[in-house]
Amino acid sequence: DDEDFEKYYYRLQTDNRLLAFLQDFYAVVGLDFSTFPNIDETYNIEAIKRNRRFCVYLQKSECLCVYNIAWTGKETYSFALDNVEKGSIVAVSTYRLTKECLKLFENGYIEMKKRIKPRIILCYGKIPDCMKNDVYSGLVFSIPTRFQIPAFNKEFDSSQLQLFSA
Repeated sequence: DDEDFEKYYYRLQTDNRLLAFLQDFYAVVGLDFSTFPNIDETYNIEAIKRNRRFCVYLQKSECLCVYNIAWTGKETYSFALDNVEKGSIVAVSTYRLTKECLKLFENGYIEMKKRIKPRIILCYGKIPDCMKNDVYSGLVFSIPTRFQIPAFNKEFDSSQLQLFSA
């Protein structure tokens, strides 16, 4: 949850078990903070800053973190797409992408590819038509959302989730 970030981020820095848990993975995708079109740009900038701060902290802690790229329209491209290494692996979310926002996503996706020139794009959520050719060419890979991962369903040892509660 967006509201729980500060508590989670504080725990990440103070609870070695949480960092060790994340370091057990080959890579971690940066947190996906909500961004919205047609609202105060300051809110979207803060959401992207939180994502970047989380990723930078993990990288400094020797944990490979993939930037989760989010944008809401042309006005957000400068801060959403800047400061991401060209040719890097990035992630995008189409989870909860509405029909009303599909064109905004498509335009931003094209701009992201121009500016970042990602080596690989990890997409969680349904693959929209604008990405299908990139799936076939090997640029885009579909990854499950956290709700689709067996570790987060009823077979998972719920004591592990206590690491993530705020």
